[in-house]
Amino acid sequence: MTAGGTCVLVALVICVLYAPLFHRTGFDSHEHAWTYLRVIEYEQEFAAGHLPANFTSAFGGATHAFPFFYPPVAYWLTTGIASIMGDVVLAVHASFLLSVLASALGMSLLARRLTGDWVLSAAAGLAYATLPYRFVVVLTRGALAESWSLVWFPFLLLALLGVAERKRRAWVSAAVLGAVIILTHSITALYFAIGATVLAVAFGVFDRREPFVEVVASAAASVALAAWFVVPQMVYMRELWVSDPGVMWTTPEYVSAQAVPATTFFLGSPPQVGMRLWVGLPGLMLFPLSVLSLRRVGQSHRAYRIGLLCLRTWLCFAVLQLGPALWVGWVPAPFRYVQFPWRLLGVSGLLSVLGCVLFLHSFTRGRSRVRWIVLAAVSGMALLPYPDMREAQVMSEWTDRFLREALGTRLAWPGMTAQGEYIPRAVPRGWMQSPPHLSPPVADSGARLLTWFGNRDVLHVRAEGPGRITFPLFAYPFYQAVVDGVENEFGVRANRGFLASTIPSGVHRLSIVRRVPPWQAVGWGISAAAVAILGVACMLRPCESARSADNRWP
Repeated sequence: MTAGGTCVLVALVICVLYAPLFHRTGFDSHEHAWTYLRVIEYEQEFAAGHLPANFTSAFGGATHAFPFFYPPVAYWLTTGIASIMGDVVLAVHASFLLSVLASALGMSLLARRLTGDWVLSAAAGLAYATLPYRFVVVLTRGALAESWSLVWFPFLLLALLGVAERKRRAWVSAAVLGAVIILTHSITALYFAIGATVLAVAFGVFDRREPFVEVVASAAASVALAAWFVVPQMVYMRELWVSDPGVMWTTPEYVSAQAVPATTFFLGSPPQVGMRLWVGLPGLMLFPLSVLSLRRVGQSHRAYRIGLLCLRTWLCFAVLQLGPALWVGWVPAPFRYVQFPWRLLGVSGLLSVLGCVLFLHSFTRGRSRVRWIVLAAVSGMALLPYPDMREAQVMSEWTDRFLREALGTRLAWPGMTAQGEYIPRAVPRGWMQSPPHLSPPVADSGARLLTWFGNRDVLHVRAEGPGRITFPLFAYPFYQAVVDGVENEFGVRANRGFLASTIPSGVHRLSIVRRVPPWQAVGWGISAAAVAILGVACMLRPCESARSADNRWP
């Protein structure tokens, strides 16, 4: 069979295993219907030209700034697919399926670069796309952003390998992919950075000054390219409930209590909260394959040495998941936003698949029949164990039309997130228990409301002052009150976190507009500077087509 035929076969196997994604109605998950509803909100915001984007139907019209604070890449991609397909359910399902297929492609390309064997590469792609946790992410949790984050990991490792091989502009690719990972799922990116650093060492990136400088520069450029989102997120989220460890389940006590039981971790049973938090057969095969590889090629073989480093790093991540109490108390607070240590199964899965491929490459050298047996075994292993993890709870009534009509109802509560966390901390938590409707503005401190009209976050008020008018909108940094055509600073109503604007004496017209807040402008400036510097560096960088022999891969 040709390489193309094998790739088609792998893609067909993946499509069969992810059959629930071919339903025309949505499926229930830990995200409920929120994934579909978020895409609808993004679609409406982009169509209206609203920037920064905001979920205007959330909380009865008080809005929810999910797009401003949550990494956007996965939802941008899915919204683009929805605009083409015209059906949000099919678009979300297509996005999930594309993320799985793309992750298989990325792992196959990485394995091919490291081994030069397209049969083992196809097996690696299939194994990575059918890890037990991959099914959990897609069909049980419905975690769109995390699913797409697993796509970029092998591509970034490919770019790092290119840096080690002194390929032209590989460091620029690494910088862009690093920024995309940050903008897809920040907390996963934080932990993947550890594994990527270890593998960069194994690839020989730090053996010489030039690739070391390029990797450091690409890491800095990644953060700078993502600054337009990260800077305002870090600054303004301190005023929201998302910064409260108790609300977000990020206290050391809570994270410690989420340790994965050893039997579930190694055997897949019993499931936890309906999830098979299992390392899968690649994780179980790492150690025996390392022994076989050592006996055949010895410690000096490069594939064996990198595979051994994958094994050691995988063991470290296993400790993080099995015993979070050992580390969660002393790590920086951002690392605790992983909330559930089993989220590291994605990075662990990548390390286990990559390690197994490298061990198999060194063990099966000159044994082409063995490679085909490995590919057949991987296909069988993906089909046989725990068929329940490939099932989804399909909801027959969740059609595109039904979901579009469900915006603003209980199905979207609270704010299309589990905690309604992206609202101001001045809003009492108990207020979210009963969804309000869009209420009229409130006049106080001597002001008098004359008339008002509007829809969701576009409100216009005619009022008499002096005094203050409070709008039924949460006080987000991108909102600005305009009085008689002149922008006016607004205050925050005590204990409620709603927009309020003072008006002088006389009758005035007030409106609410969106503006880029100051810290987002700073972030845009940093990102624009990073783009300019990368562009100049690419033009000035000489072409280095030759690679040193010790960095050459099969």
